[in-house]
Amino acid sequence: MAYLDEKLQQQVSQFLQDLKDPVQLLIYPGPQSEYFQVFWDISQEVAQLTPLFSVATLDKAPELEPGHETGQSITGPIGILADKQHQETGIRYVGIPSGLEFGTFLEDIKALSTHHVTLSEKTQETLKQLGQPVHIQVFTTPTCRWCPRAVRLAHDMSLIQPHITADLIDSGTFNELAARYDVSSVPKSIFNGHVEILGAVPENEYLKGILNAALH
Repeated sequence: MAYLDEKLQQQVSQFLQDLKDPVQLLIYPGPQSEYFQVFWDISQEVAQLTPLFSVATLDKAPELEPGHETGQSITGPIGILADKQHQETGIRYVGIPSGLEFGTFLEDIKALSTHHVTLSEKTQETLKQLGQPVHIQVFTTPTCRWCPRAVRLAHDMSLIQPHITADLIDSGTFNELAARYDVSSVPKSIFNGHVEILGAVPENEYLKGILNAALH
């Protein structure tokens, strides 16, 4: 079964034509094989459109909540982008980046490959001075029109600062995790398990969330 029709394939191919460095997606299957297969198949279809993107499986389960484990279990696939040195980055997909988040997925590939982010120079300089690890969990749904903006900020900030791990979380697949943080509307961003931001906020407000989490 093909997920990308001919028109979408052309759009994706055109969007990714300016890639520079190779990018790899590593997928940990998780316990639900059907969700993994969908994630794998969609990613492979993207990989067929550019020689600079590839997909592989991850045998060892990643930490679901690095630095602040709450005992939640992995209930679906987890994807992690790796750079040209095959080093894992902080860009992660906890569940399938489907619906409107598929565009975010493509933007992530391009941002990592071209080393280009949409953040201001001031924000980038502040992030580079961050000395503490921060884990961002952005809870989303495939039809949420505001979610891609929140995820874009989180993932771009992770690209600038390796201490930041930023998760795009599918609230439906990881519903137990969403319930843990009382997610009733999206996007909802959680920083290190205790700082919360609801909605798609401006860049400077999102940066404050990171700094508050790092300080407390």
